[in-house]
Amino acid sequence: MPAVHPNYIKASNLTLVTLILGIINIFLGNTPLNNIQTIATLIFTIGFTIVLAYFIRQGYPWMKIVLLVLSITGTLIIIPIWLRMVKDEPIVFIINIIQTAIQIWVIILLFKIPKPITVIEKGPDLSEPL
Repeated sequence: MPAVHPNYIKASNLTLVTLILGIINIFLGNTPLNNIQTIATLIFTIGFTIVLAYFIRQGYPWMKIVLLVLSITGTLIIIPIWLRMVKDEPIVFIINIIQTAIQIWVIILLFKIPKPITVIEKGPDLSEPL
């Protein structure tokens, strides 16, 4: 397998940092982990983030589009939650802002990766008779 651009590795590591921050938020937040739906959502989110980090680390160029769409959608959804969080859970809010900033940096890193250059070998000149 060819080596991947270093930005893929950095982006993957930063994605895992956001996962760690999210796990910290679970313990700092007011959401009780006392029902199956909350626990299932937590497990799914952790697994999904690990899968994203894995695909980024493998160097899949389409991950930048996936992350861009997920980030835009997620930010639009979380804005009303942030408005409540500012006064109710300020520490969790600050960590969420840090996570969002890191995710934006991940997307920037992925979009800064140059496209691979395809070398096409020139074949014989067929315009002249042999």
